Amino acid sequence: MTVEELKIRLKQNSNIALIDVREEYEVNICKIASSLNLPMSIFTAHFSNLPKDKELIVYCHHGIRSQAAVNFLKQQGYSQVKNLEGGINQWAIKIDQTMRRY
Repeated sequence: MTVEELKIRLKQNSNIALIDVREEYEVNICKIASSLNLPMSIFTAHFSNLPKDKELIVYCHHGIRSQAAVNFLKQQGYSQVKNLEGGINQWAIKIDQTMRRY
């Protein structure tokens, strides 16, 4: 999913859950509002707490860790899960230029 598509979906109040797999120190720098933080360091131990009644949009800094999380979730039977292309970095570049980048 592109950042532009996510922006539209958020405005439409779609039935989605944003999952941020970055570590806490990264989330302290910047985050997309209403995201749930589930860092990769504990992801496989706690993924079952993720909502099953929503489409999951997973993101990280650039989209690499989140793609691994998406692949894992699909292997666990989650079908409505997508990676945010370019991660929060692309969000900051294209959607929210006021967001702090790192």
